[in-house]
Amino acid sequence: MTPTPSSSPDAWAAQVEVERSRRQQAEEALAAAEARIAALEEQIAKNATHSQFCQQQLSALVENMRVGLLLVDHEGTIQLVNSYFRELFSLPPEVPIAETHPPIPANTIAIDQAFQNPAEFGARAQAIHAAGETVLSEEFRLANGRVVELDYLVLDKVQAGRLICYRDVTERHQRDAQLRTISYIPKQSPSPILRLTAAGELLYANPAAAPLLQALAADAQGHAQQQLTALVQQALTMADPIQAELDVQGQYYLLTAMAVPNEECAVLYFTDITARRQAEQ
Repeated sequence: MTPTPSSSPDAWAAQVEVERSRRQQAEEALAAAEARIAALEEQIAKNATHSQFCQQQLSALVENMRVGLLLVDHEGTIQLVNSYFRELFSLPPEVPIAETHPPIPANTIAIDQAFQNPAEFGARAQAIHAAGETVLSEEFRLANGRVVELDYLVLDKVQAGRLICYRDVTERHQRDAQLRTISYIPKQSPSPILRLTAAGELLYANPAAAPLLQALAADAQGHAQQQLTALVQQALTMADPIQAELDVQGQYYLLTAMAVPNEECAVLYFTDITARRQAEQ
């Protein structure tokens, strides 16, 4: 600024001071703004690193889950297929999901032919999708004989994204079938079978045991019931089955008692030996 002839030295000095103060304030404001920008950039970088780390963890989790996962958006576009889904339905492998970019072509995950009855599965899958409701634990059998369980999860009622989950439940099916077979055998046995606790409480009796239970109930003294309870208590201390003879209202039985593993009860198998005892007498 060039002073005019009429400017006094004091006025000029004051003007210079005002401009210096303004410049200092502007520089301080700029420095503060730059500091805030630097802090924001640092925070953004940290957030990006954390987000990338979380994404990598999530990707690793999804890829290693023993559940076949298929994610479909509200427009029906496939967004994610994990490795176990491809393994379960014998689909061609693909690069990890962290390296792919949706959408995934629908023709790369056609699975109808993997099922024992493709037409039946296809019709049911279309019906589930059309209904737009969550469906849990629906089972299907694959062409290779294995059994899968479907959870069809509607993630958002408005956008209607779907997460489709398949689990291989073949081993569970086999165990259930074995248990049904085992439970079926006592029901068909012509001889009485009981399961009693150490206190003598009846847990199970097969149909053939009905006359025996009636005879035990008619025993006013309860001697036979006491013998059964004592036999159960003895069986619970033994690794191998034990045998004894039992007289119930004139009916004679050869009794085999066997402890049930990891339970405070024993199974009693009765063989009617009345005819033999009478012959011996």
